[in-house]
Amino acid sequence: MTAPHRPLRTEVVPEICVEGAVEAIAFHVKAFGAEEMFTHALDDGRVLHAEISFDGFVIFVVDDFPEMNNGVGSSPKAIGGSPLVLHRDVVDVDAATQQAVAAGATLDFGSEDMF
Repeated sequence: MTAPHRPLRTEVVPEICVEGAVEAIAFHVKAFGAEEMFTHALDDGRVLHAEISFDGFVIFVVDDFPEMNNGVGSSPKAIGGSPLVLHRDVVDVDAATQQAVAAGATLDFGSEDMF
């Protein structure tokens, strides 16, 4: 077995599958201050694997590849929604919300301090 290209992860890392991973990564950087750590795109532009970080918390981002899943898509668009919700604690929820909206996010309901 060969050595990994980075230290072995011991935490669970969520992976989000989207249609348009390049755009999704750019949105997360602009809207939420994520750091793009690594992206491996194929010749057709689709992202096979990417890693973004929110203050050290890593999320993998990939494009949907139905051809690798018997023609069945796995993105929220393909399955009609997503069973995954990601939460993030911030010091100033109003500023964080304004930043996300300025980057193109839409709000289903207003922001508030809770939990």
